[in-house]
Amino acid sequence: MSSAVAPGRYAAMAEPARDAATTALTSLAAHLRSLAPVHRQRSERKLQSIAEHHAIGALRIDMYLRELTAMTSGTAPSLQGSSRDTYMAATVKLLDELHGGDKKIILMTHNGHLQRMPFSPMPNMAFPSAGVHLAEEFGGEYFALGLTAGAGTTTGLAPDEGERLGFRVFEQELPAPVDGSVESALAGAGPCVVDLRQHRANDEPGPSSIRHAHMFTPVDVVQAFDALVYLPTMSVSSHVPRR
Repeated sequence: MSSAVAPGRYAAMAEPARDAATTALTSLAAHLRSLAPVHRQRSERKLQSIAEHHAIGALRIDMYLRELTAMTSGTAPSLQGSSRDTYMAATVKLLDELHGGDKKIILMTHNGHLQRMPFSPMPNMAFPSAGVHLAEEFGGEYFALGLTAGAGTTTGLAPDEGERLGFRVFEQELPAPVDGSVESALAGAGPCVVDLRQHRANDEPGPSSIRHAHMFTPVDVVQAFDALVYLPTMSVSSHVPRR
């Protein structure tokens, strides 16, 4: 499912067709959940959990498209749900259940999705990020490591149905740091890792925004991240994936 193409296709669907899809996916997820007690062997329980997770994932996509419609139409509440981030966190939880113990799981995603506080991609609207769910589930075992830079380039996306994932990736210039951002606070510093946990007990206000891809999004950076990797300049990878 491409976030670049799917919303337009979803908008073109008649409302009865949307509702029929939601009903079918809800029924599938409920059916698989009801079968869980039947599978007693470890291998069967594992396959059951994965199948149920995929079914819920399909339902989450359906709900995510409904959420995007509300966001773009201006009808979303100030605290919006986020099926996308909820499912990302659920995937990490499932991996922990299947492989748990002493294993470590590394989740690579944009700053806004991993932060410990709700993510606000547009004014007057926020939603619980994957990091909010993971911090709730794992507490201190969840470590949110942000990544940002003072200047350089990042990856930009443009809808393109001719591309495999429905969008074209291009090199996008990073705008200059804005006042109050953590990038502005670190201007002039060399490459470094900043441990933010030691600053949480400090009552003084810290940076109030951070880069999310090419944007700056508002957040209490000290409370949202455990540590931050800062680079004076960064650039997109020159690696070209196979199509």
